[in-house]
Amino acid sequence: MQVDYYPDSLGTIDTYENYDELYDYVALPQASTSMLGSWIVSMTSFFVGTVLLMRIDDGIGPALVGSLFLGAALLIHMLPGLNNRYARRGFLLSFCICVLITGTVQTYAQIALGEPHTTVDAIRFYHTCRGGPAAHYLNEVLPVAIWQHLYAIYNKVSSHEGPWLGILVNCLLVGFSGSITVSIGRHLFGDDGVRLRRLGTLFAVCGIFWLYGSIFVRDSFALFLNVLTLWGIVRCLALPSTKNLIIMLATLLFGFICMEYIRDGLKPMFVLFGLMALFSWTRKVRSSVFIFLLPLLVLTIGLMLLPLLKSSLGIVTETVVEKSVKYGSRYEEAGSLGQTLVAGQPVPIRLLVGPFYILINPIPLWIGFQFGLKEYVWLKSWHGIYLVWITPAIILGLMDFFKRAIRGGPEAPVACYLAFYAVITLLAIAVTSLENRHHGQFLPAMLILAVIPDKYDPSTMNKARFIKIGWFSFVIVGHLAWYALKFF
Repeated sequence: MQVDYYPDSLGTIDTYENYDELYDYVALPQASTSMLGSWIVSMTSFFVGTVLLMRIDDGIGPALVGSLFLGAALLIHMLPGLNNRYARRGFLLSFCICVLITGTVQTYAQIALGEPHTTVDAIRFYHTCRGGPAAHYLNEVLPVAIWQHLYAIYNKVSSHEGPWLGILVNCLLVGFSGSITVSIGRHLFGDDGVRLRRLGTLFAVCGIFWLYGSIFVRDSFALFLNVLTLWGIVRCLALPSTKNLIIMLATLLFGFICMEYIRDGLKPMFVLFGLMALFSWTRKVRSSVFIFLLPLLVLTIGLMLLPLLKSSLGIVTETVVEKSVKYGSRYEEAGSLGQTLVAGQPVPIRLLVGPFYILINPIPLWIGFQFGLKEYVWLKSWHGIYLVWITPAIILGLMDFFKRAIRGGPEAPVACYLAFYAVITLLAIAVTSLENRHHGQFLPAMLILAVIPDKYDPSTMNKARFIKIGWFSFVIVGHLAWYALKFF
C-alpha cells in the first residue's frame, strides 16, 4: 500500500478554515485513548519533575511558575487556528518530559558532583542573569535579556529564585518547538494521527532537546527560531498563497535578525533556506534530472568553501582541551580520537566522514553513562543512542522524498525542501563545528522524515530491514575500529 503523505489534494485543504474541521468528520476512538495516555504521562512527568526541583530549590517556586507556563501554553493552543489535539499533545509531552529531565539531572548532579549545575556555560549564563552585564558576546544578547527580564519580574513577587526559572523558560521553548514540529507534519500527513503522534513522541524523547531544555544554555532559542522558520517555509510550499508567502518571508526575516543575537554564525543559513525554498518551488513542474542536480552541485561547492569563512561567521570548532575542561576528561578521552581523525581532515573528507561522526557520537555510545561525569555528558550519550536508533527510518524517509523531488509534481516542493534541508544542515555542521549540539536545532526535519515510512507496507519494511542491517553493522564496525585504534 502506497501511502499519500498529503491530504487528498492541496486544493481540498483550502476549503477549510483550518485542519481541525477535517477532524470533525473522523471518528478516532483509538486516538482518544492514546491522547488520554499522553495526558497521564505528561502530568506525571510534570509533577515528579517539579517535586524534584522544589526539593533542590527548597521552595514552591518551580511548581508555581511551571504551572503558570503550562496553563498559559495550553490556553494559547486553544486559540482559533491553533486548537489541534496533535500539536497540543506535542507540546505537553515535550514540555513536561523536559521538566522531568530537569529535575532528574539536577538531582543526579547534586548527588554525584555536589552541585545541581556543573556545565560551564550554564553557570556563566545564570550569573550573568543575576545582575551581570547584558551578555559577554553579541551573539547571546537576546536569550540573556529575556532571562534577565523574567528574573526581574519574578523578584518583584519573591526573592527566592534560582537557575530553575531560566531553565523552565528553556523547557517552554522546547515544548513550543515540539508543537510547531507536529504542525509542520500536518502539512504532510493531513489527518494521519498515527504519524503525528509518532512525530510528537520522537520529539519528546530526543536527548539533544532534553539538553536544550534542562540545562541553562541558549540552544532552545535557536531551536525555536529554526523550527518556526521551517514551519513558515513548509506551509508556503504546501499551501501556496499570497498570505503564506508573506508568512514565510516574515519568519525568514525574523529568524535572520534574531539569530544575530543568539548564534550569529547561523545567520547565513537563513539566506540558504530562502534559496532552497525557491529552488524547491521549481520542482512543482516536472523537469529533467539535470535541473535537479545542478543546484545540488552548487550547494555542495558552497559548503566546501564554508570553512574559509569560519572566523568571520563566528563558527568555531572547540579543541579537545576546551571540551575536557567543560565536560570531563574521561568523556573527552573517548571523543578526542574521533576529533583527531575527523576534525583535522580536508573539507572533502569532512563532507564524507563528518555526517557519520555527528550521527554516531560519542563513540562508544555508552561512554557518558559513568557515575561522576557531568549531566551534560549523560544527555549527550542518550542522544547518541537515540540518533543511531532512528537513523534507518530517517534514511528511508530521505530516499522516498528525494525520489519525489527528482520526479517533480504537485507534492515535490515540500519533499524537495525537507530532503535538502536535512542533508544540507547536516553537511554544514560537518564542515564547521562537528558538534551534534549545534546540529540539534535542525533535527526536527529529520524527525519528520523518520515517521514517513509505512510500518504496514511489506515492501517498505523489506527496505527498512536491509537499511537497518547495513546501518547497525556500520555502527558496530565503527566501535570495533575505535577499540582497535585506542588499545592496539
